[in-house]
Formats: sequence, structure tokens, C-alpha cells
Amino acid sequence: MKYFESHAHYDDRRFREDREELLRELLPASGVSHIMNIGCDVKSSEMSVRMADKYDYIYAAVGVHPHELYDMSSQTIEKLRKLSEHKKVVAIGEIGLDYHYDTHPREYQRFWFIQQLRLAEENARKRTRRVAQTPRKLLWLSILSGLFLAIHFVLWFESLQHTSVASSTTIVCTEVIWVALGFCLVLKGKLSWIEMLTIGISVAGSVCIAWSDSGSGSQLYGDILALLAAIAVAVYTLLGRVLRKNMSTTVYTFLVYISCAVLLVAMCLIQKESLFGYGFSPVIVGLLLAVFSTILGHSIFSWCLKYFSPSFVSMLSFAT
Repeated sequence: MKYFESHAHYDDRRFREDREELLRELLPASGVSHIMNIGCDVKSSEMSVRMADKYDYIYAAVGVHPHELYDMSSQTIEKLRKLSEHKKVVAIGEIGLDYHYDTHPREYQRFWFIQQLRLAEENARKRTRRVAQTPRKLLWLSILSGLFLAIHFVLWFESLQHTSVASSTTIVCTEVIWVALGFCLVLKGKLSWIEMLTIGISVAGSVCIAWSDSGSGSQLYGDILALLAAIAVAVYTLLGRVLRKNMSTTVYTFLVYISCAVLLVAMCLIQKESLFGYGFSPVIVGLLLAVFSTILGHSIFSWCLKYFSPSFVSMLSFAT
């Protein structure tokens, strides 16, 4: 059986001697799966947030108890507001009125109780807006990811009309480098020396293959298109890394493939390219490529983006 301790004060000085052992080992071993640690003043609220940061199963509430209103001011409310913005702060508390002990004048208690209730209401509105906006943001970013995938295909296939297959493929495979740069500079990720070595070997191998396969030489225009195609697919991969943290593979790939297909069909119509009349064999080959290279291949890579660095996934894509 699992237990949710909904009202705790493990920040209390009476836990000073054994707090770490209790939170790290004893409580989880006893079946406690979640803890709400409640602040009763600014100091204990800050401690609650630090504990929530340190332990995955602890959440915090921040506030000032009616017994602790001695130094209450607008600055205190502002401190609580900043603390409440933390992702693991889920409530404003411990707050209220105490007319039994009357530690402070009742009017004084009511005033600061109302201020903290307003802070709770403000937080509720912010979080409601955030929840409502998140799916919309993910939707548009997924569509953008699909558009970059479509741009990648357009640029790459067009490059094949102007340069050799070997040169175009080699340049497109520099995607590994662009993904690594984006992962480090934009997403603030880090590469292990093994990943850097693997990327280097993969790129060197690609260059060797292209060198041995190239006979007609490359054309500048086609090479530029291939380079832009590599950058486009790198952006697609990096966006996938961001989105897969909050989306399932099925939803993400559905949105990506739909937006990619819509853009590609639109470009065909704009350029007055026929969508029919290619014969039975080309259609079958196209369907096989769509099923195995896109639906299976890209979907597997999209699944991997949640669990592995985009540089590693890009390298796997490149190697295959």
C-alpha cells in the first residue's frame, strides 16, 4: 500500500538529526510515495521548496501561519509569490485565522489572510492559463517540426538534380554536426567524448564513401541545397527532442507527418506537378518507402528522442 502524507513539517528543527535518513530511506521504504511539506513562515516555506527540489516525491506549500504574522509585509507577499512560481509548489499554506489564541489582532489576521488568498487565486489563474496554452504551443511546435522535415525533403531531392548522389548524401549527413551544435548551444546539452568520437568517425566514413563514389564532381548550387537540407533536418530533430518530453510518440509523429504531407502536396500543386499517372511500380515503391522509411524509421527515431540525446539519435539515423 502507498501513502500520501498530505500535511508534513519535515523542515522543523526536531528533524534536524535524522531528517536526511528519514526522507531518503525510511519513509520511502515504509510506503510513503508523496509528501506535501507545508510552510508556516518565509523561512520554512523556503526550506520546503529546497526539500521539494531535492526529493522527487516531496511537494511544497508556501505561506504564513496566523501565529507567525509578526514581520508580515508586502515584501513577504512578494517573497511568497516568487516561491509559489516553483513547479513543485502546489498550494498556498499554511494560512488561516486563529481566534482561539488570538496571537494577533483579528483584523490584522483577516487582512493578511485575504492577501494570501488573493495570491492563491492569482496562482490558480496563472496555472489554468498555462495548462490551456501548453497544448496549443505543443501543437504549433509540432507543425513547425513537420514543416522543417518537409523543407528537408524538398531541398535534398532538389539537390540531387544539381550534384552527385554521393556529394549530396555526404553533405546532408552533416546533420549530425548541426544537431550536436544545436544540442550544446541551444538546449544546453553536453556530449560525452564517446559521442564526439562516434560523430567524428561517422562523418569521416561518409566523406570516404563519397570520395570513392564521386565521379562527375559536385556543383555548388546542389551542394548548398544539400547543406540547407542538413540544417533543416537538424532543426526537426532538435524540435523533436523538446516536444517528446511532453508528448507521446503517436501524437507527435501524427502531427509532424500531417503537416509535412500538407506542405509537400501544396508545393506540388503550386509547381503544377502531377500527383497521378506514375504507374503501378512507382506507386508501390513510394508506399514501401513511406511505410518503412518514414512511418517506421522516423517514428522509431522520434521515440528515441525522449530517452537519448538528439546527437546520439542523429548519429544512429546517419549510420543506418
